[in-house]
Amino acid sequence: MGKYWYFRFEGRFEEGAPDYSSMGVFSNCCVPRRNYQKARSMFVRALKQNQIELIEILEHSAVDAEELDPDDSRNTFWIELYEEAKKERKAAFHTYHLYNTDGPE
Repeated sequence: MGKYWYFRFEGRFEEGAPDYSSMGVFSNCCVPRRNYQKARSMFVRALKQNQIELIEILEHSAVDAEELDPDDSRNTFWIELYEEAKKERKAAFHTYHLYNTDGPE
């Protein structure tokens, strides 16, 4: 394991995005980079590749996977997200929490 950056964010899928066009989204992303500037750059590129417009980074933090106890179930989320990002060698997104951006009908 190693160090990575975690981003929790709010965004909006671009109009015409294949799956969730114009839907709002809250999600998490793990970026396998030690340096914040490189991690943020990779995060922003991954958003664009997924056709997500960033509204706001709600939280970001460096996580050292070496310090996570694999026997502690509270660390499972962090370890699995890191392992996915490390395996794919790119930013890994957690579940998308979608909301309608059209307003009340």
